[in-house]
Amino acid sequence: MAYDAVDILRFFSPTAPISDSRCPMALKGSEFLPVKNVFAFVKNGFMRHEGLSEMFRGSWKLSESGLKNMALNELSAASGLIDLSGLNSFSRSVRSGVILFSKGSTLAGTADRLRYTLVAAESVYLRHSFEYAGSLISQRISDLVSADPSERKIIKDSIAKSYFLRNEYKENYSSAELTAIRMCTIAVHTALRISLLNTHNFSNRDDFIDALSNPTSH
Repeated sequence: MAYDAVDILRFFSPTAPISDSRCPMALKGSEFLPVKNVFAFVKNGFMRHEGLSEMFRGSWKLSESGLKNMALNELSAASGLIDLSGLNSFSRSVRSGVILFSKGSTLAGTADRLRYTLVAAESVYLRHSFEYAGSLISQRISDLVSADPSERKIIKDSIAKSYFLRNEYKENYSSAELTAIRMCTIAVHTALRISLLNTHNFSNRDDFIDALSNPTSH
């Protein structure tokens, strides 16, 4: 349960929704920093350099101001997911999605991070494995996180493109591909935050997804 609590808290790290940053630690810890050591042989011996790994750009710690500005209603809802006992099926789905997304944010590989991000989205925004994830997840999340039609289309296309990329393990992605992954990660994080606020309003995923399709009826 302690590991789950850390995963749930890490979801609120400032760098959690940033696809090219990594969050290997808890919110305010600084015991371990992701560093790299470089040794170079020179004429009169060798030289050693130690520095922060470039794949961990940015600060993943939560500042005091960030702590004060946290959405306490989201944090309160998340704290209720730590203990599995008594949770309904929808709350369990949200819990799984938040933990998967958070675990993904600790991974160094872009493809690995993306796979966790998309599986996290499916935990909440897909009814069952027989639904076609690529089109439905991109549609449902884009409709939810943006009211602007042009922005919705960009988000939808980015998530759909990310589904196409998730099984492509490669070292270098194009600028367009990285942009799509970045937008997808932010959109999924936003969608999971919205689902967190609805854990007390729905008992199962079907009702939640139905409400997304018919918002005026709830």
